[in-house]
Amino acid sequence: MIDVVQVVPFQGPGGMQQVARILDEALPSLGVTSQVRALRASQGARPTLTDGARQWRGLVQLWRRQRPRAVVAHAPVTAVVSLTAAAVARVPHRVAVIHENARSLRPGPLRLLTVLARAGVVTRLVPVGPAVGASLVGLDPQVARHVTVIANGVPAADAAPAAAGLPPLRSDAMMTVITAGRLVPGKNLELLICAVAGSSQPVGLVVCGDGPDRARLETLSRELGVAVRFTGMLDQRSLQESYAGADLFAFSSCSEGLPLVLVEAAAAGLPVLASDIPGNRDVLGDSAVYLPVDDGAGAVRRWSEAIDRLARDSGSRDRMRRDALERLPAFSPGRMAEGYAALFRGPARVDQGAGVRGPSPARPPWLRRR
Repeated sequence: MIDVVQVVPFQGPGGMQQVARILDEALPSLGVTSQVRALRASQGARPTLTDGARQWRGLVQLWRRQRPRAVVAHAPVTAVVSLTAAAVARVPHRVAVIHENARSLRPGPLRLLTVLARAGVVTRLVPVGPAVGASLVGLDPQVARHVTVIANGVPAADAAPAAAGLPPLRSDAMMTVITAGRLVPGKNLELLICAVAGSSQPVGLVVCGDGPDRARLETLSRELGVAVRFTGMLDQRSLQESYAGADLFAFSSCSEGLPLVLVEAAAAGLPVLASDIPGNRDVLGDSAVYLPVDDGAGAVRRWSEAIDRLARDSGSRDRMRRDALERLPAFSPGRMAEGYAALFRGPARVDQGAGVRGPSPARPPWLRRR
């Protein structure tokens, strides 16, 4: 018997898919059996309305047979589809995980999700960090009692060395800046490339990841004469090896929920330069240097100046990476799994008290015959 079914929008790489896999591996240690399902084979596979209806009915039938204790859906559209099916199948706990700040999500599905939470169809909304939770409550104050914040966990947080055991900083003449993520407009990598181009210090840039923006970013790098190496997608071992050869991690994304990559970079012993957005601060607090991303040429200049300053100041880099390591226990997979497991214990209900909340009547009000 499966206790928890996690549903992701599509198979393949991605932050929420990574979180689902990590949670799937961590829950059994708490006596919770888990399974991960994808609604689509790939990100580009879009089902027709008929296919979607057939899939929805299939989920209802499947969960009536399996009788899981909980369905956990990652992303709003996935949650609307799978959690309404879970309600019809009378799954007690119906959890929607929100990985992005509400302001960066599509408003239609997110608004429908909050309506379903108020109606009792969704029993819990789980933002992956405090900033995401605050954005949800800002969207609709009535959903506050449905919200439980559970920070994402990453195995790198458990494997991070003690601060005292960090290797010494490299002393090469050229400082290597590294970044990682999908090459899409929202990651704002053109700012980072321009900042490296404007640095007065000898700096090289390594970009780990792939995506539709790669050709444009490679062209920009050549035009600016920047020493940039695009690695493409890397497995976890290769990514860790790339971190080991770098001096500074830079992350210029415009919007994030709780970026796993910052946990991984900090666990690798890298000081971090990041965009000044709430999701990044949720991870690293005061242990990183934060800079604006919405000030055009002014932002590029400030990023260049910060890179120059850190290139000259190994003491600041060393202090930053040691401070970041102290924050990592909050992002362990075990702690994440314990947070989710707590949601599935006992009956699902909504009240004004503390603890696990979210209504689960025998038959949801919107399904009762008049």
